[in-house]
Amino acid sequence: MFRFRQLFSLFGILAFVAYTLAFPLKPRDGAPVAISSAQTKQYIIPAQFASSAYCTTLKRGSILAEDAKILYYAGDGRKIQRVYVAHSPSQGIIVAYQGTNTSSIHSIEDDIEPVRKHVDSRLAFLGKDVKISDGFQDQWLLTADKVLNETKKALKQYHHSNLLVVGHSLGAALALLTSAYISNNINATLQTVLFGLPRVGNDEFANAIDKYVPDQNHIVNYHDPVPHLPGKSLGFQSPSGEIWINHNGSYSALRCPGQENPQCSDSVPFYEYDVDNHLGPYFGIYMGSHNCSASRY
Repeated sequence: MFRFRQLFSLFGILAFVAYTLAFPLKPRDGAPVAISSAQTKQYIIPAQFASSAYCTTLKRGSILAEDAKILYYAGDGRKIQRVYVAHSPSQGIIVAYQGTNTSSIHSIEDDIEPVRKHVDSRLAFLGKDVKISDGFQDQWLLTADKVLNETKKALKQYHHSNLLVVGHSLGAALALLTSAYISNNINATLQTVLFGLPRVGNDEFANAIDKYVPDQNHIVNYHDPVPHLPGKSLGFQSPSGEIWINHNGSYSALRCPGQENPQCSDSVPFYEYDVDNHLGPYFGIYMGSHNCSASRY
């Protein structure tokens, strides 16, 4: 059954890619800028937090990335994606979402749901023309209010103003929606770092994210197909903030100005997509439950 679900997920990816080919990319302004290895180190700890969200042994009190402690934990990893709120003396308050669970049909369905619908009232401030993936929004709503409240409590309890929101794959989509929700409800220094982010909504959504979540980076690993899904032909668009890890280059990564910069990951032809790149490495960190250690958590 596990192998069938993996194939089902891959079939959905390939179908979206094929449908997208008939539609040209929209050019965006700005030449990419190389990022040094030293500069990419700032994304290692966020990647560790995103990867740890896959771990089934997490619980309240678990220690992460040396000095972070989980304050709130929810989700079963199947019908409800795992999510935690943690405190780190060095990083501030962290919110992290689990990515796609390929052994759960519910998680896969959330990933490949191409239907766009108007945003829930919680996100109405983004604009009346904003539409997002039905699957992403429905999954996000299962824990949205509780995560917001627990984040407020943590910021108040530890007198922190720094807030880091992370996620990978489906978890990146949920983290992006949470960052938008937080931006309208919490006065904090918000940083959002996402890995393997799929397209979440339409052009109006991407523009709203650029406005309300300006300190946001979504990191694309080499030839990962997931950031190109759902297809542009279905009315989806990525926000600004792409960082592209290009293993063929003499640099560690490129910072890509604008939305869907054609000189970054959008330059990869579909026949070179490699789904294995979706799990990493993201500056040395791989995503998924296989990287979890029971003794660590």
